[in-house]
Amino acid sequence: MAVCRTGNLRFYAVSPIPSRVSPAWVPEPRRASARSTGQVCGPPRRPESLGTRGPRETTTPLGTIGTREGPPASRMDRRNGKETIAMTISIDEFARVDLRTARVLEADRVERTDKLLRLRIDVGGEERQIVAGIGAHYEPGTLVGRTIVIVANLEPATIRGVESNGMLLAALHEGRLAVLTTDGGDFPPGAQVR
Repeated sequence: MAVCRTGNLRFYAVSPIPSRVSPAWVPEPRRASARSTGQVCGPPRRPESLGTRGPRETTTPLGTIGTREGPPASRMDRRNGKETIAMTISIDEFARVDLRTARVLEADRVERTDKLLRLRIDVGGEERQIVAGIGAHYEPGTLVGRTIVIVANLEPATIRGVESNGMLLAALHEGRLAVLTTDGGDFPPGAQVR
């Protein structure tokens, strides 16, 4: 911060949070000498520390489990309101994603949430638990017995204190959500989706 004087005008630097301004931060204006050009600026002073911020608690937003660099998978086009594809991946990158069918054995709501459902699933003889943010669109009982498509090789994540070992696939369009299922076909749990 600095106080500058040009002629008869004085400019004061203003803090965005006036309650935290220390009087030592505002320097006294200097008087112009006979040799000066008429413009005097005081040097900025280093502010005193107001304390340190503690470590921030980080949470993983639903739908972004696992991290990767780059733009989001899709982006809204503001001109026509349609969702556009933001980036492309190679076939080798896609081959790393292990999509499998899974049968829903049990489903219930995660405590103190409206949107999260805890699903116990069978992935070809292996039972897992996944957490999905579909509770606003599905009642837990409607999913039991259905065969869904999941990402089987996603690293585990804890969402609202519940461990999730995978992610189900769902489509979202104009506020409607539909879980991708293999209903109508006789696919066993654990079948690979290509």
